[in-house]
Amino acid sequence: MTEFGESEYADSISKGYPVLLARIDQLKHSNVTVFDATGIFDNVDGPVYFDDCCHYSGHGNEVLIQYISGEIKKALEQNPIKLAPKH
Repeated sequence: MTEFGESEYADSISKGYPVLLARIDQLKHSNVTVFDATGIFDNVDGPVYFDDCCHYSGHGNEVLIQYISGEIKKALEQNPIKLAPKH
């Protein structure tokens, strides 16, 4: 069993995540906006997964939604999108 439980995807996830995480700095250096949500559940009470792998519970989805929406808001505040005028 891995940290991702006994899921059939556990092996792929445990191998794939380090590869993705290793690319974060390179992507940011290439001016790609990257949101690293790997630690968002560290201080959350209650179950955030409904299985032994990687599917979020309702509570987990809510935590993720709050994180993503907050990060998008910060990114837009730092680099506002300039929209073309409507004709």
